[in-house]
Amino acid sequence: MRTILIAPLLALALAAPAVGQTPGPAPDSFVAGGSDLPDLAAAGDVFATGARLRLRGTAGGDIHAMGFDVEVELPAPGDLYVMGGSVRVRAPVAGDLSATGFSVETAPEAEVGGNARLSGGSVEIGGRIGGALTASGGEVRLDAAVAGDAQIAGGEIGFGPAAQVAGVLTITAPEPVEVPPTVAPPDRVVFRAADEARMMGGMGGRMGWEWDEAPHGMAAAMGAGFLPMFWGALWGLGAMVALGALVLGVVPDRMERLREDVMAAPGRALLWGLGTFAALIGLVPLLALTLVGLPLAFVVGLCLAAAWIAGHLVGTYALAARAAEAAGVALTGFWQRLGVLAGGLVVLGLVSLIPVAGWIALLLVVFLGLGGLVEALRGRPGATAPAA
Repeated sequence: MRTILIAPLLALALAAPAVGQTPGPAPDSFVAGGSDLPDLAAAGDVFATGARLRLRGTAGGDIHAMGFDVEVELPAPGDLYVMGGSVRVRAPVAGDLSATGFSVETAPEAEVGGNARLSGGSVEIGGRIGGALTASGGEVRLDAAVAGDAQIAGGEIGFGPAAQVAGVLTITAPEPVEVPPTVAPPDRVVFRAADEARMMGGMGGRMGWEWDEAPHGMAAAMGAGFLPMFWGALWGLGAMVALGALVLGVVPDRMERLREDVMAAPGRALLWGLGTFAALIGLVPLLALTLVGLPLAFVVGLCLAAAWIAGHLVGTYALAARAAEAAGVALTGFWQRLGVLAGGLVVLGLVSLIPVAGWIALLLVVFLGLGGLVEALRGRPGATAPAA
């Protein structure tokens, strides 16, 4: 069932390889494709997405990568942000490293100059870290030197022969963990017993306990809050359907042209959506640094929320309409289109409940719809034309 639900979303990430750049002396690069991508020669930041993504070449700034299977062999002169099902970093990072996925691995050559924040079902740390380390997962193994403090939380925690922590090592686990003296002396090791009510199941129940063995844990928490969660989800679905009904009722032709343009070039739409969303997120802390920009940061935050909702709506409708047409359903009237949109929202809501993979799927749909809107606003030839 999960495969059937995720299949149309995977098709987006399997689009033909594409590389685009923004204008300027140090243009940012937007990449969509897979393991057959050419070596990059980016002067600025890199934004990449794909099902099986392998990044090689050079970059001039930060690197942002998202996919189901991500391998980074591209040295990062700035920070590296990676999210995926499987994440492998095999190149040095001059700044900070932030990575999350079902499995996260840093190779010995993946030395991090700044701090590292890693989370996943399985976390393997093989590259030296020049700053502090924060790692959490079902299984965490440290086999590298950490120049600063280290905070490690997990169901199973282990250390390799190269593991060494220069600062304070804080361990959070269900049971005490034996720390070799070569890693850190006892006076610099702090152990905190894990509270099952506050620890996640480690990406698929790998934390070492079963759902029904935690009466005050996740099962109880979910049971106690089920009705509020259910009604909140139902209210959110109703609001999205109502908004969709308004759009389909007021500008049905424009919505149809927009979703056709999105599906005609999904890879390009994904790139524009990813770049726009990343730019809006980056503007918020940048503007908040100054008193003059603080009010604008609030406005940008509102724009970010609006972009998410609009992208969610357009992306869901584009995918649901394509699936309906493939099944032989004719979208000739308002109620047929609204029904397809509502069904798509329900399916996407169910998919988004799947840890990590579902969240990535939701992001891809939002980026798809947002990218289509941006292209239409830019007036790209072939994009949705303004109504007369």
